[in-house]
Amino acid sequence: MSTNIGEFMNALGECCDRENYLSDIVYAMCKSNQAFRKFFVDFFFREWEIDVRQVDISREYRFESYRPDFLIETKEDIFIIEVKVNDQKQHFKDYERALKDLYRESSKKKPDMPRDHVGYIANYKINSHKTKEATGFRRIHTWLEFYNLLELYDWLGDEAVKGFGRICKSVCGFVDFKKEGIRINDFKTIKTSMEWIEKVIGDSEDDYNVIPFDGYYQQACTQGFRIGRFFEVRKFRGSLSVWGWVGVYLVETGAEFVVAFDDKKGWGNLVCDDVGRSYPQNETIEYADSDAALYFYMNGSFNEKNVRDFFRSTIQYIRGDKEAFKCEARKLADCNAWLIMSRLPEMIRSELFGEWEADGITIAIDSNRMSVYDYAKSVRGACLECFRLSFKVNGSGLKREMWGFVGVAWGECQWISKDMFDGGDPLFLVGVWNLGKKEVKLALKNRWREQKGKNDNPYIHVIEGIELCPVSIKALRKKFREVVKTIIEK
Repeated sequence: MSTNIGEFMNALGECCDRENYLSDIVYAMCKSNQAFRKFFVDFFFREWEIDVRQVDISREYRFESYRPDFLIETKEDIFIIEVKVNDQKQHFKDYERALKDLYRESSKKKPDMPRDHVGYIANYKINSHKTKEATGFRRIHTWLEFYNLLELYDWLGDEAVKGFGRICKSVCGFVDFKKEGIRINDFKTIKTSMEWIEKVIGDSEDDYNVIPFDGYYQQACTQGFRIGRFFEVRKFRGSLSVWGWVGVYLVETGAEFVVAFDDKKGWGNLVCDDVGRSYPQNETIEYADSDAALYFYMNGSFNEKNVRDFFRSTIQYIRGDKEAFKCEARKLADCNAWLIMSRLPEMIRSELFGEWEADGITIAIDSNRMSVYDYAKSVRGACLECFRLSFKVNGSGLKREMWGFVGVAWGECQWISKDMFDGGDPLFLVGVWNLGKKEVKLALKNRWREQKGKNDNPYIHVIEGIELCPVSIKALRKKFREVVKTIIEK
């Protein structure tokens, strides 16, 4: 009986869910499938017009202290490719140094631009604070780019390549929401997770001497690309306390559940002094020099028990019990809500904003009011993007501007009242400020609700009918524009 290649690749994908496995499968595909080998090499180094029949591809080639994921060698040239899945540690200087050393050991002529011989691929985009380190490296790609291009090629029914595409999508965790749509009710997961965090901190006072932080960040907050809660560990060293943060870090492919201690005086520097300099080398405890912080990553399934056990074992670990924290492989929270949350601001900017030519209406990011990350410092319980709305009044040629926000909310925040959530479900909503008298009448007529007592008293309209079933981005854009037009005087 012959092997069903499609089923074989599906089964392989079920058990091969980490970076090394993906690289191993790429290597096996390159060695066994010439068309895929050409596709992979050309994806990074097309200008060289490499004859893939005469290349030598090595996996994790060991050379001195270097071990690039892929080494590609032709008669004249050497190339290396580094693969990342979730791992945010970039070592671009090491990649360049390794390439120079490899050329020096060979008889090949050193290239004028060695950084052009380094390929890099990850399931996330390089963060802005990493850009300087990556300067000059032009062959930086994402697995989503690779996957999308793979889908465009005609592989003549090659089930192995199709199966690899499914594995790549599964391992890297990307979801094409443009094709698959989004469910607003998935955001209940985020609300529930925040409740778990509140509960685990609240239940840890007696046994672990941990309490919620009573300072400025008293409530659950979003800070940049993370959502969570600050806490205080009392009597960490004598009578001295330390302060940490527990919550979810949003990454391009989902979320990681984290306990973090900033290496700053009056925050978590005592923990970093005691633990951060001598932590074991593993995936679940990391001192990040770029952030000056110590991170503990949860590696189990995302549920209330594991969140509680993870948090408490971390507290025991920093208090000296080195056996309390299990050091295993990091694991993403594989939940659509986190994926949507991580991409929602970009999705809103690219799909909902822009000029509506037929109506003379323009919506753009309101950079004066808030940037994509600034909103997080003051808004909890929501993922919102601020915008500036421009249009002409009554065909008079007079220009009118309003300011507003759009996104998903699952709880009260500074702009949204608690009574908006009578049913307890997350909402996709649009809010606007500074309405004129006629616009207020239009708003009230069209089911906009004033948020009295909230910051700037915005008017809010909930986009309904998208809670349970996946809604396409195209349909969401249409609904958003219809709602905005209801407050524009004709």
